[in-house]
Amino acid sequence: IYIYIYIYKQVLCTEVPENATATCNDPSNPCLFNVASDPCEYFDVSKSHPAIVKLLLNRLQFYNSTAIPPGNKPQDPRANPIFWNNTWTNWFDYLRPKFLSFVA
Repeated sequence: IYIYIYIYKQVLCTEVPENATATCNDPSNPCLFNVASDPCEYFDVSKSHPAIVKLLLNRLQFYNSTAIPPGNKPQDPRANPIFWNNTWTNWFDYLRPKFLSFVA
């Protein structure tokens, strides 16, 4: 019998250092972070580990090639993360009846 014990380690991020990676929004130049030594993801290490970036991009391409869109609900523009602090969330839980009409 194997018993796995998960030890919760809280990550407390400090103020962003001046030499931290500025952005990672370019799909043609993705970032890679060493979350073991940099859990707050301040420093991009993709340039020093191009083989890992390539491996991860290939795996992502494979998953994307097999993905199918969910067929159970129609698309709703109110779900766009731009309206929810750029976060995917259970957005419909936060709508009040008077806000149900929406124009995108």
